[in-house]
Amino acid sequence: MKGKKWTYFLLILVAVIWYRAFFLIKGNLLNEDIQIVSPNVADKTFSPVVRDTFLLLANYKDPFGESKSGKRSLLNTTFNNNNNKRPPIKSNIKPVSVFKWPSVKYYGMVKKTASKKALAIVTIDGIQLMGRSGQELFDGFFLKEILRDSVLISNKNRRKYFLRN
Repeated sequence: MKGKKWTYFLLILVAVIWYRAFFLIKGNLLNEDIQIVSPNVADKTFSPVVRDTFLLLANYKDPFGESKSGKRSLLNTTFNNNNNKRPPIKSNIKPVSVFKWPSVKYYGMVKKTASKKALAIVTIDGIQLMGRSGQELFDGFFLKEILRDSVLISNKNRRKYFLRN
């Protein structure tokens, strides 16, 4: 009788091990244990990027100007066949400043299924930015409207749609 108890115990232990092994293999083959990771709920705020500016002070002696001997350098002389000197033209017309948009690329939008606010992915002058509608993206450029195929960006009183790349 002593040997039979151990035999029954080992038989039950082997059955439990085979039971677990069977369900592990079945789960791996059928991919039943896929867990969906929920996204981070914390809302991230993006601060606008301010363009760095500097002033260059060139207060040094002209290297191509007159030398100590009083002779002018050949690099500083102008060769002009016309010796006619015209007076400078003075005009009352002020030059119109033409605004040039920086290079803007719209890559698309990211949106949660439960949320109504979309997050746009935009590159302005090579700097990749993300923002929601109404936010300032970069140096006075505001993101006004986000659509699937385009985005509306405004700067002061100018507005322009940019298509998705």
